[in-house]
Amino acid sequence: EKPVSVGPWGGSGGYSWDDGVYSTIRQLVIVHGEGIDSIQIEYDKEGDSVWSLKHGGSGGHKIDKVNFPCS
Repeated sequence: EKPVSVGPWGGSGGYSWDDGVYSTIRQLVIVHGEGIDSIQIEYDKEGDSVWSLKHGGSGGHKIDKVNFPCS
């Protein structure tokens, strides 16, 4: 299947981003308050951990992490 791109979403500020191509997502870090303020993604690149830049703003007071176990 071909990759699907959607968006952009959010307010009128900001910029689009592309982290590149990796084999797997290991972890997603979501910073939020009333809504999602930022995300940061940990990728797997040939067995090595690679972190994205933080995408979004500096708000939010709660952090949730979603781990994606590698099989």
